[in-house]
Amino acid sequence: MENSENIDAIIYSNNDPLALSTIATIAKQSADSGRTPIIYDLKAVLYGMPDTYAPSILKIGRKKTPEHIFNSWITQQNYKIRRIDDFKINENDFGLDKQTREQLDDSVFSALLTFTRDHDPNLKKTSVRNAKQKLFIEGVSTFKFLDLEFSNASDEFRVFIPNGRFPHQRMAIEAAKKNNVSTLIFERGEEPETFFLQGYTTQDRIQTQLHASELTAGMSKLEIDNAADRWMQKRSGKNATNEYGTIWDDQDQEIDLGDKPLGIFTSSQDEFLNLGPDYQHHHWADQFEAIEMVINLAYKRGYTPFVRIHPNLTNKSHSFYKKEMNGINRLRASFPDMPIFMHDSKMSTYRLLAKCTCCFVWDSTVGLEASSMGIPVHTLAMSRYGEIADIRQAFSLENLSKSEFEWKVDTAGAKRYMAYLMCRDLEIKFDTRIWKDWDTNSEPISIRISRVLCSGGAHSFTQSFISIFDSYRHRSSSAKINALRKSTTLRNPKTEK
Repeated sequence: MENSENIDAIIYSNNDPLALSTIATIAKQSADSGRTPIIYDLKAVLYGMPDTYAPSILKIGRKKTPEHIFNSWITQQNYKIRRIDDFKINENDFGLDKQTREQLDDSVFSALLTFTRDHDPNLKKTSVRNAKQKLFIEGVSTFKFLDLEFSNASDEFRVFIPNGRFPHQRMAIEAAKKNNVSTLIFERGEEPETFFLQGYTTQDRIQTQLHASELTAGMSKLEIDNAADRWMQKRSGKNATNEYGTIWDDQDQEIDLGDKPLGIFTSSQDEFLNLGPDYQHHHWADQFEAIEMVINLAYKRGYTPFVRIHPNLTNKSHSFYKKEMNGINRLRASFPDMPIFMHDSKMSTYRLLAKCTCCFVWDSTVGLEASSMGIPVHTLAMSRYGEIADIRQAFSLENLSKSEFEWKVDTAGAKRYMAYLMCRDLEIKFDTRIWKDWDTNSEPISIRISRVLCSGGAHSFTQSFISIFDSYRHRSSSAKINALRKSTTLRNPKTEK
């Protein structure tokens, strides 16, 4: 690239208004600091839909798309934009070096997990094989395009890349690495109207924990405790934004879990595998094998175990749902007297957690929350907080057998990590409503339809409908009613920004 000094290349692959506000904030701050922002539009090669609102429906309703408004804003600001659809890649030029190809294959698998909503995508299906090929082309095209664009970049050149493990995101990082370009990763923040911006991904468990220690080193105990409390309230309080809380009963319920309750909280296996090989250090065949071993040992040691199924099972593909139900039914057959709180149970995860003498998780955030509450936690697989929080790791039957189930927990580490999550992010300077060509206080029906058509992170309208249908058939009738009742109460368009 010619004249590459002081350039900030910003990857643009998502038309969600929050993503647009984040990109606009980065571009404006770049320009204000005397640098030259260039927007790199990769949407043309993406397998997944980049829109939150279906453009075809917005057009019928005579509304401008967020993308149209954003492109007009780029023109008004006199920012340059480079589009991947202007770059022609020869299909005979799909060759990559070994390391880059390994990264691409890993990212294609991660994306397949997301799009199929299954931890074991069935490559015998034509649709899955086609998806794999299209994701591969997404990655190769991105790498070739950006490798050319970043060639001859100066030491001052920077690239801003959306966080994630999809092919275009991973290959953008690889293209930057090849050309010795500095990278910064951006992602939606923990708080509304904030965004994450760091030199590492949010999946990087080592860097996140190191940064958590550094960021909180200058904070007082009171400041850390207050930030951790805000994070917990955000997830578990009466006005929590936890998406799974919509089916939980608001009424406090007394529940007898027996003597020395030991909670076992499952995780979404496809999401865990999506984190990559750095998390695959356990020796269990799967989480159900680990759970069965924990239950047997718990009974031997005089504990009363129970299992809580992760609420996100609701949103998985029906084939994945059936596989998980097979594992759950095996647990029921082996331990008929043990309570199993299903994914659509009205019982709040946090009420169950508060009853625990100790608990086991696969890798879920519940383990971080439990540790902050002083509850002894074992993770059965690698977690994002395993080095900073006072938890124990049981990655094999041998580890498990040697583990003490209880100890006096030092809550400081878990609270530091929570405080880091609350304090690391930057403020978004652009209201998301500027990308919406409608009154957000009174959304037209066409807007609501357009949003439904693009729901669930699917790659097509058909798959969006299937994901919605699956989420309803994977819940009981009472859970559906409770979710609808609470969602209409919690979601107030007047408060949206």
